[in-house]
Amino acid sequence: MLIKKTLKNNAQMGKTIKEKIVDFAKELGFPLLGVAHSSHLSELSERLHHWIEAGYFGDMHYLNREARLRLDPAYLLPTAKSVISLAMPYLYTHPGSTPPSENTLYGRVSVYAWGSDYHNVIRKKLNRLTQFIQEQYPKKHLQVRSFVDATPLLERAFAERAGLGFIGKNTSLITLEYGAWVFLAELLVNIELEPDLNIFADCSDCNRCVKACPTGALLEPYVLDARRCISYHTIENRNNPIPDTVKEKMGNWVFGCDVCHIACPYNTYVVKTQESAFLPKPFLKDGWLSLRTILEFRSEKEFKSFFAGSPIRRVGWRGLQRNAAIVAGNLNARSLRPLLLSLRRDTRDIPMLTDAIDYALDKL
Repeated sequence: MLIKKTLKNNAQMGKTIKEKIVDFAKELGFPLLGVAHSSHLSELSERLHHWIEAGYFGDMHYLNREARLRLDPAYLLPTAKSVISLAMPYLYTHPGSTPPSENTLYGRVSVYAWGSDYHNVIRKKLNRLTQFIQEQYPKKHLQVRSFVDATPLLERAFAERAGLGFIGKNTSLITLEYGAWVFLAELLVNIELEPDLNIFADCSDCNRCVKACPTGALLEPYVLDARRCISYHTIENRNNPIPDTVKEKMGNWVFGCDVCHIACPYNTYVVKTQESAFLPKPFLKDGWLSLRTILEFRSEKEFKSFFAGSPIRRVGWRGLQRNAAIVAGNLNARSLRPLLLSLRRDTRDIPMLTDAIDYALDKL
């Protein structure tokens, strides 16, 4: 053991700071790391402005309020010189198109939500990486800020600038090794690190994701209207009825949607995740969740306990029941009619849920 440690230390001695950071990040489970200058994303300013003006953000008003912040890391760390972008794969197995049992009605869950909440998993690893970087600069005043998908920063744009991948026509970052099945994270640092080059790849003339979207949320390549997106309505739209134009096209998606990912050729032959935290939770059967289980929850406490540590908690108890009711209607789940009627009587004061149940009962 001592010999191995000595050899490892000797190997590290001849490496640059950046190479040491890359090596340590890989040990933590980030196989992809790239560096970009922290300069303003001026090339995207006009496109972002038009997207905001069109109202494509739906009810996610924070995107409008924080628009100018997203283009410039200096708002988050005034002394920032480099953006370290990291990617961690989460695909355990490709999502199946058929439920686990013909006798039980299931709704589909987006692959990203099969395991533990990635915010918690990645944040712990980022803290360790931050500590490691600080140890490399013991005599310098080092400033670092870390982010995991919860800060006004155009993370996909900086990841593309850092050479992790390219932004596809479905607006997701696509990596060559792991496709779009990756979580992104960033570190802003006040030190100059050698930037990486952009990769030379794109979607070419492929439009499979645009054509595959059930609701036409991809208005054109690289333009997503969240107001039509199934993922938006089944996750972010927590307190309002889902529009009639979306309900039927939701199909069996009860939380999120992976249709544009599944359609993408880059997502077919990819390296699977090695992170055990992203393995499917026991209540999920290869990405499928029992509709009866969802509809039978009788309290927020019961809901939160059942989905402890899962991203599914994000939509809330009643939001998930709303989604399940719509899917029950789409699947012609007659066996769930008595349960839906009972739930309808108990939730008369929750418009978004009664709207969904009425839709389902009408379909049945």
